[in-house]
This record gives sequence, C-alpha cells and structure tokens, in this order.
Amino acid sequence: MGSVINEKSNDEYLSRLRLEKIGFVFQTFNLLATMSAYENVELPMKLLAKLSNKQIKQRTVELLTKVGLQDRMDHLVFIILSLCVLMCE
Repeated sequence: MGSVINEKSNDEYLSRLRLEKIGFVFQTFNLLATMSAYENVELPMKLLAKLSNKQIKQRTVELLTKVGLQDRMDHLVFIILSLCVLMCE
C-alpha cells in the first residue's frame, strides 16, 4: 500500500490493509460457526473481489486441501472444532 502506518491512519485504510495484505494466525478459532469450512475460507476472497468466482472456488479448495480438510469442506465449523477438541484430549 506504500503509506506509513501510525496513530493517524484511519480505520478504513487499516481495514483494507488487513483484508488485502495481512494474514492472521489466531490462538483461538475465530470462524463463523454458522458457516461451513468452505464458506469461512471463501469469505475474505469474496469481500476482496479480486478473483473470479471460478478462481475463488479453486483457491478455497486448494487451501482446505493443504490443511487436510478437503473431506470436511461442507461441515459447519462447530462440528470441525468439536472434532479437533476430541482429538486433542
């Protein structure tokens, strides 16, 4: 984005920066429980609107496959999180 980030940076600019340039790794699961794993991964790409629907679908499948969730794409996040908790016990 090429601009200085400081206390004068406005919220709109910072939100755009986070959407376009920064990936987050959370200590907790910050996913929308009412959406599937596929929909949670797809959402930021739809909001950004830089890829075609076909590209978004391909990238979403690619990313979920990379983390071993290709067989759980349509599962609601709550179900996936429950499985993760059971597997960690």
